[in-house]
Amino acid sequence: MKRLLIILFILVMASVASAATLKWDASTGDVDGYIVYYGTIAGEYPHYKNVVNVTELLNMEAVLHLHSEIQYFLGIAAYNSTGESGLSNIITYTRPAYVIPEDNLPTIVIEIPETPDQLILDFTH
Repeated sequence: MKRLLIILFILVMASVASAATLKWDASTGDVDGYIVYYGTIAGEYPHYKNVVNVTELLNMEAVLHLHSEIQYFLGIAAYNSTGESGLSNIITYTRPAYVIPEDNLPTIVIEIPETPDQLILDFTH
């Protein structure tokens, strides 16, 4: 397989709950798809996700099941019928902790009625 160059970068969309998008430049030549390799130790990538023929992974935290406040090392490999390329440049990413702003906290109201066979739970946001 020809040597393929893949350039990675992460975009973090600003919102109450940030969602990171992993994007890379398409490889030149005959490419059937891409595999995202990742792990928590540099040089060791025991986890992977075949993302077929796309060049961005929306909401990568959920798709890859990344945990908050843990540093991950990620790389991309392209593949075709003759094999797989080497890994792209490796990037690091740490998913931020999710914090609910105080002005956006949910309210839970529990009413205990006079008869014990009923419980009323009201959740508002």
